[in-house]
Formats: sequence, structure tokens, C-alpha cells
Amino acid sequence: MFVIKPIADKQEQQTCCALCKVPYIEGALAYRADAEGGFAGICQFSLENGHGMIYHLRPLPGVDDYEMMFIMGRTAMNFIDLCELHICHAAKDAGEERLLLGIGFKKQADGTYEADMQGMFGGCGGSGHSH
Repeated sequence: MFVIKPIADKQEQQTCCALCKVPYIEGALAYRADAEGGFAGICQFSLENGHGMIYHLRPLPGVDDYEMMFIMGRTAMNFIDLCELHICHAAKDAGEERLLLGIGFKKQADGTYEADMQGMFGGCGGSGHSH
């Protein structure tokens, strides 16, 4: 069992980044994953220039839980989509390639990733969120 929740406190975000060995990005939003043993991973992302950007989607070293990381990545993407930004980018080193492709990104020629989230979170009808 795991829980994905937003990180509201910047000091907590900084600590989680250090534990996952990723640089803290002051202006970024973040989610954390907690498993039965406590903190297990982080996702740092932002809303910028008309699209979302995932900087890091990383587990705590030694944690191997694809489902947890998948759900955390999709949670960030859903939040970005709810903010009416339907394109999301991910950095070259945002996370494991298999995970990034699994949550809907396509690798670009420059090594970054892009996802078109139009209709991705619309449920059975695929028509996007209801407003």
C-alpha cells in the first residue's frame, strides 16, 4: 500500500530531494510517495510557458515499485491537465525511460519527453475532465 500526496513545505521538499539524490528546484511543485516503510519517492514538476514540465520522477534509492511511481507520475500529469495545460514535457533524466514511456510520454529527438494529455484523463468517454 502506498499514498501519493502534495508537498506543501519547501523544507520537506528539499529533504525529499536530497533523499532521492535529485537537485531541489525552489519554484517547482512536488508530490511525495509514502509506502509502508515511510517516504519512498518524489516527483518535482512545474507549470510553465503553456505546458507542464516534470523534472524528476524518482524513487528513494533501493525502492523498486513501478506501480507507485506510475501513479505518482500520472497524478502530477493529471494536476497539470486540470490546470488546462494539455502538453507535458519531461527532462532527459527525469526518471527511468520505461516509466516515462509507460505513463504516456514519447521520446523526442533531443532526448527529452513529451506527452499530449488531451483526453488522457477523461474516463471512459475520453473527452477530458468535466468543468
